[in-house]
Amino acid sequence: MKSNLEAKCEAPSSYEESKPDIACKNIYPALARALLYDLHANCMEILENYLPATSKPRTLVVVGPGPDVLPFSENLERVSRMLDGGNLVLMDYNKAICDKIEAYLTEKGFNQRFAIKQIEGNYDPSKAAGTAFIQVRNILDGYSFPDNSVSAIDMTVAVHHATQYESDILSIFNEAYRVLTPGGILHVGEGNVDMKHSERKLKKLGNDLLASGEEGVCVIDTRYQDLPARETCFGAENHKNATVIITDKGMVKVSGTKDSSKVLNHLQCAGYKQLYQNNGDIILPFIDHAMEEDFYGMIIPVRNYYSAVKQTCLEKLAKDKHEAFLKAITKEQNDAERGLVEFYSHPAMVLDNLQKAGFGIVEKRYTEHGPFINILAKKY
Repeated sequence: MKSNLEAKCEAPSSYEESKPDIACKNIYPALARALLYDLHANCMEILENYLPATSKPRTLVVVGPGPDVLPFSENLERVSRMLDGGNLVLMDYNKAICDKIEAYLTEKGFNQRFAIKQIEGNYDPSKAAGTAFIQVRNILDGYSFPDNSVSAIDMTVAVHHATQYESDILSIFNEAYRVLTPGGILHVGEGNVDMKHSERKLKKLGNDLLASGEEGVCVIDTRYQDLPARETCFGAENHKNATVIITDKGMVKVSGTKDSSKVLNHLQCAGYKQLYQNNGDIILPFIDHAMEEDFYGMIIPVRNYYSAVKQTCLEKLAKDKHEAFLKAITKEQNDAERGLVEFYSHPAMVLDNLQKAGFGIVEKRYTEHGPFINILAKKY
């Protein structure tokens, strides 16, 4: 008979259920329109207020536009006025999404105002005019255009999909600063919640293993299906005897320790609740609901966030979509509680990293409906 922990390691029953987050599900377009209405409205208003003051030719880069390119696809006239003959760059790491964008923009009439062009490799969008570029590219790889070449960048509910790590957020903002023209603007729309506890837990796990007597520990993070595995090392560089694998099911396997029984005992004394030995390995959940630190650092913020999400969506979604929405959002919440998806950063962390990158903060707005915030930063 399987233990509860072993049962959690089993693969999901279907491909749809195994998707990394709700953005990949069929319900998402309707959900985005309901949940992100205020965030999108603020985004459009902020860009309309500040983009016309930037120098021509104006180029707006949208990071993570999704297949429906919200809210821009539904505001052709406003986008045209803002850019005034300039360019649009739509950049997403998901090729399947990028493959759908051209047809959707054409359906919305964008081909009457913009030349729609799929692009690869390095290019300078400021050398074009009236063009909507579509590019498959991960923001973690930086932009493929030169310094001081774009007027504005929009990152609406995009940063939390890009990375689990705070250090990456600073890199993303540094890269945005590089490509923006002087006076250029960066809009960030993110959740008003802290879901970065999992990064803190990763560090705690590595340091607790060092404290158990291990000379070196290598933590391999394979949680997020859309990102490559990432290694974080603790202790002596040439003594990585203990290996920790964090799986995409939210489980942890500790192997290669000098004395697994000693390590197990130390972790139990350090407050870890659900763990067991299996053929010399130690198995435990990455986020443990029974640990007070995890419960208050991760579970409570996640549940508060999804409570607000559910309230907003159930008020705005058509009733015939409620069942599909609740099924999808419940799956995503369960994954978020295990530290697998939705790596939102607290607004204070976002603001701090924007300022570290050299930006000045121009405006911030908390949404009336839904737990989100719009932040506008400027390159002075």
